[in-house]
Amino acid sequence: MTLLIRNTFFTMPRETYSQLGEDIVVDNLLAWMGLNPFGKGFYLDLGAYHPSEKSNTRFFYERNSRGINVDVGKEKKALFEYERPDDLFWETAVVPDDSYGKNVKFSFTGNYGAPDDFMIDAGDEHIRPEQNLEHRRIVQVKATTIHSLLKKAKSLRIWQESEWRILNVDIEGMDEEVIQNIDFSEFPFEILLVEDFIPKKSDWRNKIFHLINGPVYQSLFEQGYSLQHVCGPTLIFCRIQSKK
Repeated sequence: MTLLIRNTFFTMPRETYSQLGEDIVVDNLLAWMGLNPFGKGFYLDLGAYHPSEKSNTRFFYERNSRGINVDVGKEKKALFEYERPDDLFWETAVVPDDSYGKNVKFSFTGNYGAPDDFMIDAGDEHIRPEQNLEHRRIVQVKATTIHSLLKKAKSLRIWQESEWRILNVDIEGMDEEVIQNIDFSEFPFEILLVEDFIPKKSDWRNKIFHLINGPVYQSLFEQGYSLQHVCGPTLIFCRIQSKK
């Protein structure tokens, strides 16, 4: 009976805000690493899009963790500040380095925007929607390098007082370049969630082979991260040094 109750407890479904249950996976992964999932965590959500819909961080906000949500659009900023007033929202596009300049062109859908909005002429084109801009607006937005953004985040109390940190990256084609421009020894995160698609013409039956031979996996492996889960296009890594 004890075994039955224990197994039932641990398999009981919990509410998820993520598209494919990534937040529940991260919750379990924190515990597996010997960290306290109910502790005071910090998250940096690049390409946050919405405070609750398809969000990988809302679950932890409700656990009293706090963080920074980054995306483009005044409507997004207003909604985040209303629904998650204890978080910060930084309205900017995130770029790998200074070569992109202080402003970039952004493909924007409607007033609020869509999950697949993207930076024009940048990043990996094979993972973006077809670039039919007929129903999209082209807007000029502020750009911030990933190093500058992380440096500013690290200076904040919510980073410095956190027990663990999560980085979520979903920036439609810029994920790979941004990840490769982060020094994780300077800016350590216990868990990383990164969107990584295999090329369209690749054989889906060899998806895992393509992923572990791809630049995102190789870059993070070299910086001391271990791939633990794959949820659709989201790769979830843990920092090997952080496991207790």
